[in-house]
Amino acid sequence: MRRLLPLLLLAACEPSPEEQADLGRDLARDYAQAACRFYTDAACIENQTETCGGAMSFETMADCTSFFSFAFAMCDDGVYAALWEEEDLVLDCVAEIEAVDCVDGAICAEDGTSVFDTGACGELDLILQGFCDQGDSGA
Repeated sequence: MRRLLPLLLLAACEPSPEEQADLGRDLARDYAQAACRFYTDAACIENQTETCGGAMSFETMADCTSFFSFAFAMCDDGVYAALWEEEDLVLDCVAEIEAVDCVDGAICAEDGTSVFDTGACGELDLILQGFCDQGDSGA
């Protein structure tokens, strides 16, 4: 019984599938808001144009986050549970995105790779591609 009790407590603390999906939606929103800085901030757009060979842009943050919401809506239902399961990876990706200096740093490397292609964001992109038909989730 002594060994069974911690397992029962752990199982009781795990969110339901619906709660996991809700938490995954929150993570998707956090990711989109971080990524949208690249597509709405003038310095980031200019940096992408110079270092990436072009830039997608939106007039407002709301326009950009709506675009990401639509993109996530096109993914398989399991994408939100997967994001919840990979919460640390999503948060690491958001931190990587937020760490990019659009004024003094290059968004894309000389080989064309960006923060979305490497590190935690690169790993997250591979996961998202497994659930979403549109390919790259970021820059």
